[in-house]
Amino acid sequence: MPDVLDPTAYRRWFESPLGLRVWADERRALTRVRGDLSGCRVVDAGAGDGRFAAEISGEGASVVAVDRSRSMLSAARARAVASNDRRVHLVQADAARLPLTSNSCDAAVAITLLCVANDPPAILAELTRVARPGGLVVVGELGRWSTWAASRRVRGWWRCGLWSSARFWTVPKLRALIRRSGLQPGARSAAVFYPPWTPLAILLGPFDRFLGRLTSIGAAFIAVASRKPVTISAAEATGAQSRRVGRAT
Repeated sequence: MPDVLDPTAYRRWFESPLGLRVWADERRALTRVRGDLSGCRVVDAGAGDGRFAAEISGEGASVVAVDRSRSMLSAARARAVASNDRRVHLVQADAARLPLTSNSCDAAVAITLLCVANDPPAILAELTRVARPGGLVVVGELGRWSTWAASRRVRGWWRCGLWSSARFWTVPKLRALIRRSGLQPGARSAAVFYPPWTPLAILLGPFDRFLGRLTSIGAAFIAVASRKPVTISAAEATGAQSRRVGRAT
């Protein structure tokens, strides 16, 4: 991820040899935890230039891509137009106040959003609200214990835009936040164990998929999936209790 969220710089970085390597490994980590989203209605909170939205819409998902940046949404719109993608619906809004009906999405996703958000718990609360009971919530974030995080912290100390106030995460901290939101944490994955240097990224990249299954320590990217609990109605609860009493007698 570049130091500033300018759509042109963002695209240029992700289309560089290093950016292509990183995005391929992040996508693989996300796929491990999200599974198949074809036929699902998905909200992508903090969608940026629509890179991930395009990925899952190509698999058959219907995506509501939400971002508060007008320039990023313009880039996402250009991407959708270029590929004639009609499954991505763009909405300008704050991820902490999603303009969606409660329980209306099969899955809710936020990728590298909590690291720059003012109020991560509010965003998780919104993702939880819009996911249907039993629905999937996936969070992908920047890992704390990596050479990438160390480099970004140093740049942040020198007041380098984005990184001066960024948060870096661990899997336990993400899971704790997820639990506080009322979700049930599930699978986790990790990626980008190599340093931010193209030759080493290319050399060590093939080992990334194996490390990501074993640990998250040293990873620049971590992903955690969770599920929204299925809440039964009072009538169903009463009926279940009656059946248990009947069997007991």
